[in-house]
Amino acid sequence: MLDLIKVYPRAKCRFYREKDGGNSVEIPTNPVYSHPETGGTPVYYRSQCSVTVPVQELGEGTHSFTGYIYPGVTGDPAKVTGTPADKSVTLSFSQASHSCRPQAVQGYFLEESTTCTCRLSSDGHPRGTAQWYKGGQQVGSRETLLVTRDRSNPEQIYTCEAVSDLGRRVGSMLSAKFAFIDTDSVEVESTPDTINLCDNRNNNQAQVTCRVINPVLNTRQDKDTHIIFRKPPPAPPQMTVGSESYQGVSPSNIVTLTEGYSGYIKCRVEGGYPATHATKLKCGQLVDTGAGHTAALSFTADQLTREMNGAVCTCTSQHDSGCYSNRKTQLTLNVLYAPEITFTLAPAQTTFSKGDKLELKCSGQGNPDPTLTLTLKETTDNLTNVATTELIHTLSLGCMDTGVYVCSGQNSQGTNRTEIFIGVRCLQQLNPLYNYPKPQVDAVLGDTVKFGIEIYGFPEPSTLTLERTDDEINLISSPRHSVEYTVGVAPFGVVNVTISDVVDADYTNYILTVDNGVGNGLIYTFYLNEVKSPHLGSNLHDDSEGEQLNITAIISGVVAVLIIAGFIVSIIFLSRKNRLLKERLSLNQKGGVMLASRDTISVSTSLSSRPGHGDLGLSGPESYIQSTVTSCY
Repeated sequence: MLDLIKVYPRAKCRFYREKDGGNSVEIPTNPVYSHPETGGTPVYYRSQCSVTVPVQELGEGTHSFTGYIYPGVTGDPAKVTGTPADKSVTLSFSQASHSCRPQAVQGYFLEESTTCTCRLSSDGHPRGTAQWYKGGQQVGSRETLLVTRDRSNPEQIYTCEAVSDLGRRVGSMLSAKFAFIDTDSVEVESTPDTINLCDNRNNNQAQVTCRVINPVLNTRQDKDTHIIFRKPPPAPPQMTVGSESYQGVSPSNIVTLTEGYSGYIKCRVEGGYPATHATKLKCGQLVDTGAGHTAALSFTADQLTREMNGAVCTCTSQHDSGCYSNRKTQLTLNVLYAPEITFTLAPAQTTFSKGDKLELKCSGQGNPDPTLTLTLKETTDNLTNVATTELIHTLSLGCMDTGVYVCSGQNSQGTNRTEIFIGVRCLQQLNPLYNYPKPQVDAVLGDTVKFGIEIYGFPEPSTLTLERTDDEINLISSPRHSVEYTVGVAPFGVVNVTISDVVDADYTNYILTVDNGVGNGLIYTFYLNEVKSPHLGSNLHDDSEGEQLNITAIISGVVAVLIIAGFIVSIIFLSRKNRLLKERLSLNQKGGVMLASRDTISVSTSLSSRPGHGDLGLSGPESYIQSTVTSCY
């Protein structure tokens, strides 16, 4: 530190150092200043400055320091002669060395451990301490180190070092080696201690002593050999499943099990001396290793799955003789399981238009191979039935192809199935009649009349309206009128019409509209006809009402033709789905029409004239057609 008692303006300082009489070098570290005022007038300062240099930066040697302090009256210190101050210091490392107790003999320590001490042999400046290091890391308890014999590390290297502000300096190195005899390591190698009968070397006279001498310890270790005759088992391992046993490697080693089987597969090796010491049984991912001549695997219901079909179970065994060549038995698992079904469409969609081409692919995997069947649900139609793992069926789609298609597979283990609904967009149509005459529905004043109209199409109706032809008012919102759609076997359904508490104004013509968004929708017209209550004994077909022509036909098969006054009425049956639909739909009918079909139905058609009911499409303003369709069993 430099001190200038009275100066103005504040003083500046510069410091220089030189090592062992070498060149003077300015110390780059900025000085630390203090400038208290001395008091009085004029004002003066007492300027003090100092600089700190780390000892480790200086290093070992003699160092001289010179400092200059001068008034700060110019920006160029070289033009000002300052007041110098000189100081010198000599820095040196401490020296360290070690000693051990007990001492090494011929470079080896004889005990299990030894204690070594690291001490300073000279202090140095600044004075340091003695430390043990191993691989750059400090070890031991400062000066003391306990070295213990390590069999995995026969030579341990340590350094005894002096540590001070100047850094670390190695004083001495310790190479710790221990002398010992490991009795477990003494082996007889010149003559085998066992004889394997399969080697045909039956020299039972083998006897030898192995002697090991440690020259440092001056001790020895002896070991005698003991001859053992080893013989492998005479036959392969035996695998047992239930009451069946298998040996060796053969294509005929096949066991048939059912998926979900719970039980054991065991493996056992008989004979040989000594007994086999390791028997391993492996089936797929299941493994058991026995410590002796047996191994066993336990199958639970969720372990023996169809994925195990064809898996090979292998049992192997090890024998000490090393010549057990016939040591493997293999068994193939034949796992029976019910079919696993895959059902796909091409194109991969479920809604189509008329005329589209559709490929249905039904495939199944099972053991044994399944019989695949492709059917249309809730019908007796089998589209395809074949004993194969895959079948393909192609359709040119029409309205009647809407429905649930079922791909099923069957074998001795059971039947599985997958269903896909396919919809063919078609407008709603009457079933089973095309161009069906406008019907008449009889109703008693004050009663409730109900009837149903069987239709087919896809999708299901989205709009239902009921109107009187004279005012075109939608009666759906009326509390006495209701129109509801009942879903049947796709694409069939029934539109149920109910008119409650019939009044005089209800006896008129009606238009029923059914629309599913495809085409123009279905328009169905009917006439509500007034009749007397049956218990009054009224004759519903009074001869005074005018001429009428009654024609009754019994229809069997697919098509019947009725010829009425020169008109031909074609009645077409859609027999594939009608039978099941009739069973599922209960249609209430009072003096009206039920458009459901059977294999045989009775159709009666009457042509009459009745005044005051408007034109229903026949010649003459007072003509109408009365049609009644009833089921025959």
